[in-house]
Amino acid sequence: MLADKTGIPRLQMSLEYVWMIYDTLFCEQTHNFTLPQWVTPEVMEHLRELKEFSVEAMFGLYRPVEKYRLQGGVLLNQILQDINQATNESTPTPRLKMIMYSAHDTTIIALQMALNVYSLTAPYASCHMFELYQENDG
Repeated sequence: MLADKTGIPRLQMSLEYVWMIYDTLFCEQTHNFTLPQWVTPEVMEHLRELKEFSVEAMFGLYRPVEKYRLQGGVLLNQILQDINQATNESTPTPRLKMIMYSAHDTTIIALQMALNVYSLTAPYASCHMFELYQENDG
């Protein structure tokens, strides 16, 4: 059905294409664009389920721990470096009070996987916050 409706050749249709189609339709729906007639709530739900299956296939089926470390660990490492720099009083660079990153859903998924907190893809335009507090004992 997707091949017929989108013009993507049937033999090229893959989970990656399903993800891209769903993502495009979801963003358009979120921004109140008119969707094609064939895009019913049932089709959107089916595409969402296929996308979640695709996430599981990409990150969780084969050697997941290594994938989490390689795909999400780089960003997590950067966040930890930034936290360490913020607590280092002898650093010559200014101690930043806040750092913001912007990322695609695949990067957010990889970060969640690396933190072992993934359950479903984060909602559109969602946010993760890491806060640093100092305990009373230092």
